Amino acid sequence: MAQMKGGGYVVGKPKKSRQGKGKHTKIAATSRNNAGKRYRGQGKGWCPFFMLTYIKKSQKTPMSCLICNLPSTEVWVRKEYLTDHQSGHGEFVKGVWVSAKSIPGRAFYFETYLPDYAAMYDKLPISAFLSEPVLPDPDMSLQNLQFWNCMDYGVVSIQKQFIGSMDYEIYTRDHGTMKGTYVCTIDNYHQDPDVIDYATSENPAEHKSHNLIELVNGQYALYPNNRMRIYDNSLTPDDPKTPDFKVSTEYYQVENGYDRMGLGDQDSYFWKTSQERLNTTNQSLNSEEDGINRETHWGR
Repeated sequence: MAQMKGGGYVVGKPKKSRQGKGKHTKIAATSRNNAGKRYRGQGKGWCPFFMLTYIKKSQKTPMSCLICNLPSTEVWVRKEYLTDHQSGHGEFVKGVWVSAKSIPGRAFYFETYLPDYAAMYDKLPISAFLSEPVLPDPDMSLQNLQFWNCMDYGVVSIQKQFIGSMDYEIYTRDHGTMKGTYVCTIDNYHQDPDVIDYATSENPAEHKSHNLIELVNGQYALYPNNRMRIYDNSLTPDDPKTPDFKVSTEYYQVENGYDRMGLGDQDSYFWKTSQERLNTTNQSLNSEEDGINRETHWGR
C-alpha cells in the first residue's frame, strides 16, 4: 500500500508472480548496490553441444594425468637441488613426498613438502632424495637410479601389496647389484583416446613399470621389472633359477581373429555361439539319423 498526502491508503498493484530466477526476471538496484546481473548458468548460452559432451565425459574419467599422489614417505632432500645446484652441497632438508609428475621424455619429477620451511618444492628427480641425512656410498647418478624416461602424461601410482614386504635386489648400470625395500610402483598409460598415441606406454614390447625402491645405500631408485629380483622367504627356493624369458610383443585379446559368435539375433540369457548352435543342430541330425538306421535295422 502507498499513503496519500491527504491521508488514506491506495492498494498497490499486486505482483503477477513471486520473484523468480528466470531469464525475464528483473533484478532491481538497492540503496547499496547496482542492479545485479542475471544468472546465466555454467556454459549456458555459449558452450556448444560437443563441449558439453566433452565436459561430461571428462567428469566421468577420474584417472590422473600429468600428476599422481605418492605414499607420504619421509625423505631427506639434498639441499643443492633446492638451490639449483649453486650451494648447499653436503646439506640435507627433511621432507615428505606428496606427488609425482610424468612428462614424456623426462625423468619423473617429485613434489615434496618441507616442514621446516612450511613450503612445497616441485620438479626434483629421484636422485635428489635420501632415506637418511648422510652422503650415500656409492653415490649413484640419476642414470643409475632411473633407467627410462616417462612414457606418457597419463600416470598412476599403486602399492603392490603381495610383493610389498619381500626382499628386492636391483641390477644397476655401473654398480652391480644392490638390495632394497619396495615403496610403490609408478606406471604410465595413454590417458585420452581422442588424442593420437605417439608414445609407447601401451606398446607391450616397450612398456615399463617404474618400481620405487629404497636402497640400502640410502638412495631411491625407479626400476623396471626386468632389472630386479624379488625374494620371498616362504615361496622362493634357496637357489632360484635365472630367468630366460623373452620380451612380450603380442597384443592379446579375445573378441577378434577367432570364430564369429553371431549373437546379434540372440536374446537367450544362456546364449550359445553360432558354432555351438551349429554343433547342436548337427548332433540332433546325427541322433535322428542313428534312430532311423536302428529302426530300419530292426525292421528287417
